Amino acid sequence: MRGAVDEQALEPLRHALLTRARGQAAACVSRVRSETATEFDAARADADQAVLDARRRGETEGATAVAIDDVTVRRQVHTLLLAARRSVYEQLRLQIRSDVRQLHGDPVYRDLRNTMTSAGRSLIGPDATVRDVDDGCVIEASGRRVEVTLRSLADWALDGVLADSQEWTP
Repeated sequence: MRGAVDEQALEPLRHALLTRARGQAAACVSRVRSETATEFDAARADADQAVLDARRRGETEGATAVAIDDVTVRRQVHTLLLAARRSVYEQLRLQIRSDVRQLHGDPVYRDLRNTMTSAGRSLIGPDATVRDVDDGCVIEASGRRVEVTLRSLADWALDGVLADSQEWTP
């Protein structure tokens, strides 16, 4: 009987200890849940900030990459445009030279040559020597030289026309 009395005598103590332990456990669980929620909220805020920072860096880097690509494309287009203009210029120059060279056999060529020679002498001086070349003449005096040929006339005319052209100037 002693064992049964002892158990009954200890029942209030046991009950008090269990209640106290349950209260402490509940408080511990509540505290851990609160700490975990706080840490989880802080981690979520850090992750959200990291995503926001990464997005901003990505946008900045993307904008920089787009700007670099834009500059590169503009340079490539400009290079292609210059190459196309150069090609057109060379074709025009060759065609105009060929057309002007046709004047060599024409009766007007003698008057044109005389005019070119007079213009050259006015630049170099009246005592200049005149040497005939294929399509015109070379006028020289005192170390100065002027080439007055159909070819140079064609080049001069083409450059003059293109310099006055709105479509040709960059």
